[in-house]
Amino acid sequence: YEQVLLYGDKETLAAYSWVKYLALKSDLISGNDESQLIDSLLNGRHMGFYNLMGSLVSEKEINFAQNQNIDYKYSEMDNFIKGFFDYGLEEFGMKYLSGKEEQLNDEVLRIASVFAAERGRFLQSIKLINYVTSKEGFIYSHDDLKLMYPNEYSFHIDSLSEENGFPGVLLSGLIRTESAFTHDIISTAGAVGLSQLMPETAEEQA
Repeated sequence: YEQVLLYGDKETLAAYSWVKYLALKSDLISGNDESQLIDSLLNGRHMGFYNLMGSLVSEKEINFAQNQNIDYKYSEMDNFIKGFFDYGLEEFGMKYLSGKEEQLNDEVLRIASVFAAERGRFLQSIKLINYVTSKEGFIYSHDDLKLMYPNEYSFHIDSLSEENGFPGVLLSGLIRTESAFTHDIISTAGAVGLSQLMPETAEEQA
């Protein structure tokens, strides 16, 4: 953490600060630098995840974008892809948009992201909405946050976290990073499941 503090960029520092903040609040580590950690979170990308978490823990007001009707400009590609979703041919739309994400407007990307999330394809959903949220000056809406940070398996996560005494958001964040909530994913190295444990490790910890 000290090396990141000295040499890391603001977003990397914010990421490390969030992990350390959670560990501090869970009494996993000790320290008196809570205010410094919060400042690092607030210095993360404007309206990015860590910036939002900094605002929440410091009780600063968050100005979300309002969900509203926007008069989007449609290219020929936008109309082509959106047509599949309009006429119940969503899987064809998902197939043809692959590799063309940067050419599509925000509405088409959101429609595709929602479709993927509703079918439990959270990795695909997150990747699609990330094309929208990573744009300079972007401000999240509540719906965007739900797509970026799915709440899948929340009942099991909350139960495990309460039973073992650690924050549920920590496990949820781990699962999002490791498997994007895809329970049957297997890595090239052989890691399996939501938390991507090697079979030997999973058996040892069971």
